[in-house]
Amino acid sequence: RMNIPHVSGMRGTKKKKTVVSPPHGSLLTHHMHHVAPCSPTNLDTEFKVTQILGEKQQLGEPAMLNDNFVTTTSFDYSGDYLAYGTRSGRVTILERDPKRWEFRPFVSVQAYVSQVDTLSSNEVEPKIKALQWLPRCTNASLLLTTNDRCIKLWKIYEKQHHVISSSNCQSFIGAAYDPYAAQRLEIPHLVPTEPQAECKLKREYATEHEYQINSLSLSCDGEHFLSSDDALIRLWHLNHFSESIAVVDNRPKDDGDWQDLITCTRFSPSQCNLFAFGTQQGMTRLCDLRVNVLCETERSYAATFDGITASKGSYPDCAAGFSYLLPTVTDLSFHPTDGRKVCTRDFLTVKVWDMAKPNEPVTTVNIHEHLKPHLLELYDQEALYDKFEVQYSCDGNLIMTGSYHYDWLAVDPERGSHNIITRGCAKKKKTTPMRSRNANTPLADKNVSGNTSPCGPRTTPNPPYQFPDDIYNKTLTLASHPTRTAVAIGNGTEMALFSPK
Repeated sequence: RMNIPHVSGMRGTKKKKTVVSPPHGSLLTHHMHHVAPCSPTNLDTEFKVTQILGEKQQLGEPAMLNDNFVTTTSFDYSGDYLAYGTRSGRVTILERDPKRWEFRPFVSVQAYVSQVDTLSSNEVEPKIKALQWLPRCTNASLLLTTNDRCIKLWKIYEKQHHVISSSNCQSFIGAAYDPYAAQRLEIPHLVPTEPQAECKLKREYATEHEYQINSLSLSCDGEHFLSSDDALIRLWHLNHFSESIAVVDNRPKDDGDWQDLITCTRFSPSQCNLFAFGTQQGMTRLCDLRVNVLCETERSYAATFDGITASKGSYPDCAAGFSYLLPTVTDLSFHPTDGRKVCTRDFLTVKVWDMAKPNEPVTTVNIHEHLKPHLLELYDQEALYDKFEVQYSCDGNLIMTGSYHYDWLAVDPERGSHNIITRGCAKKKKTTPMRSRNANTPLADKNVSGNTSPCGPRTTPNPPYQFPDDIYNKTLTLASHPTRTAVAIGNGTEMALFSPK
């Protein structure tokens, strides 16, 4: 039924109010959610640790081998709930204290367990690969989770239980009971208890991915989401769990010709028809579903950001044997307010691209210059395969990404510089201010030792940075708060919450 607008001067018509209703069958509506304005930030903003959550890491134990290693984290759209997943397949949800800026445990669920794929006879790890909150329009929250193969939708809510009050006419098995012995009969009634948080599996989507899933992304219309693996990107509807559409297919014709692997996928926060995905070859491709439903050729892409050409000539000679790993796009993020800008992260740089000028990046910030002399050691330790996440701050003035030594970086794309924020190897107490190092002050000392490397002179690192031991202490996952200047950092088995001083 169509709503015909009232036109002045027409006879026989009455002006009626037009009621905008959510789409039929939709689980939620994105426009119902109100986001508070974010306080402005810049590179001069000093951060401090306000809270440390999770299990304390044991000394001498590799964090990545611990079952409680934090693999991914995400804030919901209001910022009142924080979820993080672990290597053991457990999802923990934290709730913000309404009286102060702290998070407390809300509910936890074992989302996945280790299984064996019967077709390939391979073990499917329970490790949580991605989390994606849905905008909240009822008293319950919805959360998408995935491991390597299976996508699930969870419902998080508070339920109030009732218990039966005591009475004086209870019967006992094996004992005689005289109903006339009591002088006064008390009728039992239901007494409400304190609400308890529960997490219920609402939906499990079909297993249509042949390879390991690496990312989830929700559309701004709140009805569709993307899931991607090494070769395919599938478009799902929240209510249709048995089938999906392959919108990107990068499977090679020859099984031995695997070159352009998909590493990450993100929907545009303002246009539900636009999404971007990164590849192992350093390409970031922008797709428009209004033009092509299936994007598999160069002509079908709306734009292509070439990271290899932008980084040409910046790698040392020693990296010639593994230069294909350095431009790999580990993650990307759309600007929260300016829909034209996209930032990408590779091992050595953070690049900001403009959709209107896809030939070259607007800004390139070198963030791992101090690691260039150690590229050979990093390659031997397989550290070049590390996938660091990247996100914009809530106002879009800063770009946040991870690094080694449990540090994270605050990048200012306008200035083209960054600060290194550290929390002291996860041993600082709560509300302890952290120091911010400017990018012009390198981690390594200027004095060159007698040893040399094919990548350049070996430098003597200043304490507490010790190479290559600290390559196992890395910040791979982080989440930016949607309504205020705050960021949650995954440090091994712990979660550190940062906010301005």
